[in-house]
Amino acid sequence: MQNVTSQPAASQAFRNPQHFLAHRPMLHPQRQRPAAVCTRCSAFSFTFSAIDQPCERVSHGKACPGVLTSLLAGNEWQPCSACTGTGWHAGMVCMHCQSLGWRLFRKHS
Repeated sequence: MQNVTSQPAASQAFRNPQHFLAHRPMLHPQRQRPAAVCTRCSAFSFTFSAIDQPCERVSHGKACPGVLTSLLAGNEWQPCSACTGTGWHAGMVCMHCQSLGWRLFRKHS
């Protein structure tokens, strides 16, 4: 009895361009770096107009008392090493950066 699988052999996939196009991994572009982060809850924003504005995050019915500060220097944000900055890892949302594509590394004084 022959072992029958639903996947064609690798050589068959190269002969059939439709199969290759249908089963290729999706390519995701690198995500934009956040422009601001909250001083209290670490919420982030991509808009420059949010800099120096009160944080809008609400938790348990209370507004966050933090302020969004600028992160335009760029040395605080590093592309996520798991998803290489795309927000996707192994075909799923990256759990290392919560699909942001960037990780915040602050130097504590």
